[in-house]
Amino acid sequence: MRLWICFMAVSSIITVAKAQGRVVCYFASWSLTRTGDSQYRIEDIDPYLCTHVIYAFANLASDGTIQVSDPSTDSSSGLDGYNRLNRLKQQNPNLKTLIAVGGGSAGSAIFSQVFNNVALRAAFVDSATNFVQQNGFNGLDVDWEFPGDGTGSQTSDKVAFADTLVALRNRFNPLGLILTVACPSPSYYIRVSYDITRIAQNVDFINLMTYDFHNGYQSTTGLNAPLYVRQTDPDKELNVYAGVENWLNNGAPAEKIVLGMGFYGTAFILTDSSNNGVGAPASGAGGSGGTLMYNQICQSQMVDDGWNINWDEEADVPFGNRGTLWVGYDDPDSIAEKAQYALDKGLGGAMVWSIDMDDFRGNCGDKNVLLQKIKGIIG
Repeated sequence: MRLWICFMAVSSIITVAKAQGRVVCYFASWSLTRTGDSQYRIEDIDPYLCTHVIYAFANLASDGTIQVSDPSTDSSSGLDGYNRLNRLKQQNPNLKTLIAVGGGSAGSAIFSQVFNNVALRAAFVDSATNFVQQNGFNGLDVDWEFPGDGTGSQTSDKVAFADTLVALRNRFNPLGLILTVACPSPSYYIRVSYDITRIAQNVDFINLMTYDFHNGYQSTTGLNAPLYVRQTDPDKELNVYAGVENWLNNGAPAEKIVLGMGFYGTAFILTDSSNNGVGAPASGAGGSGGTLMYNQICQSQMVDDGWNINWDEEADVPFGNRGTLWVGYDDPDSIAEKAQYALDKGLGGAMVWSIDMDDFRGNCGDKNVLLQKIKGIIG
């Protein structure tokens, strides 16, 4: 399907206006404390490659207030992350910055407690507004993982989440602040977590997390973010195409969906290095907790012997192994196909998790090669 990019060139001219040119880049603040070649600096961000940069994450407290997650990275008393990020707008005044609250490690309990309580919800709206403005951001990204799901969640979360977004929208509108959400794509979450119509009415756009479809702790290898379904996939929803269709078919306007792309791979340890396809038996997670950053993958493929690299013709993504280490990931070709797909569908742009996992040093070739691919098609 690699020729698909060429075939869609004409339709791209038609749909480019619908994609709105959004390139939304999450920045993981803990990347500032990595060591060696993986250590990231905010100044490594090219402010012209992203239209929006989202700083991940701030914390939600049980009293409804938003608080700095890690003063050692975020605050002026530490690495001054907030101010350094917002100074990028001096280089590109069109760049928008947001602060994300929540994240995968935040859990659901505090969000459920705050958003279901009228007084705490009001406190959250007040705190969010003040936090965004006082720290120089242009808006807020709400990343509750996930309403109605997980320890401490409630069946009322679906309504409470939408109600909170309405309250935020009403407060943000007169101030010109941006409001976004991060949401997974499978239909299960639409049923238990998201009133898509109300969400779409009240947010500027939806960052659709069309990745993490498999994890390194599963007993068989799986692709992180296949674009299309594989015939042998037991769950036909665990791919980008199906995820987008789920949201479109449940009422999300295409122009509000921003297609998520992972700049990392899902890594496994093979039980037998000679049995190394998709769905091969695995004995555990590879890399760091089942994850390898793209910059780690491409550098290893350049300098380490023994890589066996394959392209899955059904899923339109690569995978590879070096001995018993197996990884399903995205490379410049598959990222380009996803960006072209977003353009063809008239989606609201592309989102990346996360910018600090790209080849930002250019050790494998062009700097920020994945982001450059997206910008060249979407931007």
